[in-house]
Amino acid sequence: MKVDFDGEKHLYSVDGKVIRLSVTGILPKPEFFCTPEELEKARQDGNDKHSMIKMYHDTGGETFDSPFLVAYDTFIRENEPVLGKFMYCERPLYSEKDDYAGTPDLIFTKALIDLKRTIGDKRYHALQLAGYHALAHENQILPPKFNRWLVLTYDGNDFRLVNVYNDKASDVFKMLLRKRKIEINVSNYFNTTF
Repeated sequence: MKVDFDGEKHLYSVDGKVIRLSVTGILPKPEFFCTPEELEKARQDGNDKHSMIKMYHDTGGETFDSPFLVAYDTFIRENEPVLGKFMYCERPLYSEKDDYAGTPDLIFTKALIDLKRTIGDKRYHALQLAGYHALAHENQILPPKFNRWLVLTYDGNDFRLVNVYNDKASDVFKMLLRKRKIEINVSNYFNTTF
């Protein structure tokens, strides 16, 4: 099974079939207030940092003398006992069982990590990581009982980890998934002509 992700359209496909549901599309939209220009700047900054970290892992730890990647390299080395061994960065995953997809930012043997600009609502982050954990478990990457769901932020100098694991998040994510599927079926029903 080949899972592809088109970042421009934020669209997943599996063996050419478009997947309608993604982890972030299942979650309720977070409320925050900023101008469209600020939002675009933050989006681009996030994309750049994700790309740099992926490049770091794809090249086996090359920092290219980038202060950001040098700090990341130091962070990874100092936190190996907490994180374990690196496994995947930005690997699209698909759930055959529940028909949704998502791309966890980082998977280590002891930690599932989402990269964020700042720590926001930990409950929201926990829901997102619950969706990624379910995907990683179904794809036989992580065990079913796994409670190191971490958010990684960078303040311009140092990286900071916050564990956002919440034992209720997996059940709530499953409820949100069912709710979203119901909404799609109702919409399809009313958009079908007799």
